[in-house]
Amino acid sequence: MEKPKIERDRPKSARESKADKDKEKKETLWEKNPEMTAVLLAALEENPLSKELTHEQKLDVVDLALLEKRFHDPVWLGEAVLNVKMQSLSGKKHVEIPVSRPVPISSQADLDQVLEAHRSWISEVLQPTQPLGAGRANLKGNDLRAFNFDAVDLRSANLEGCDLRGCSFITANLAGCNLTGANLEGALLHRTKLRKAKLNGTNLSGVKAFGTDFRQITCEGTIWTGSELRELVFDDTMPKKVRDSMNPVVLEAVQIETVTSEDIRAKEESVNL
Repeated sequence: MEKPKIERDRPKSARESKADKDKEKKETLWEKNPEMTAVLLAALEENPLSKELTHEQKLDVVDLALLEKRFHDPVWLGEAVLNVKMQSLSGKKHVEIPVSRPVPISSQADLDQVLEAHRSWISEVLQPTQPLGAGRANLKGNDLRAFNFDAVDLRSANLEGCDLRGCSFITANLAGCNLTGANLEGALLHRTKLRKAKLNGTNLSGVKAFGTDFRQITCEGTIWTGSELRELVFDDTMPKKVRDSMNPVVLEAVQIETVTSEDIRAKEESVNL
């Protein structure tokens, strides 16, 4: 009678080890954090932006929130909800949101037309019911020194390479804006929202920025010479040498709280797309 073969343990190959690690990575964060998941799901059920999501989509949002540690951030929630909705429409994980072609601006009427189209685009983003159109403002390369931008809403607009020297952006919302290579020398940025703005190669020399939101910016090669920066809201994306040269109000770590519909309504104007 033949003796049964005994399989001896053998060292795992590099490929098998990698497969095991990949399998571990696939375990979702919401599965590892059931208590926090229950809290966040309850908040998403009440929130007007997310209550119509399917249960699976809500879990996707929860997983992202746990990964990025965003528990009380209406700005981030708007982005996350938009992303999962667009995924369901396209079947893709990453959706390219269209941007209009660069528009030459020669008068206030031209600028007003672009701003109105951009406002409509923002409304579509906040409450998407169909794939987005190409209404996002693209002012790339324009000389806009003659215009005033106080209180304008240009979230996620393209201002790459624009000449904005001396322009006033008091209380303007430029969150997520592409300002790569733009010239803002001497501009007024009092309480301007620049969160997640792209400031690579941007000239910010001589700007006056009081109470400005500089969180999550990208700023390689940004020129800060002579800028007057006070009471800023910022994080470690701002260069240390710039942080050390001012006396701002340091942004405190966000506490873990549930997101309510009241939070969204109160802060809807600051949604960063």
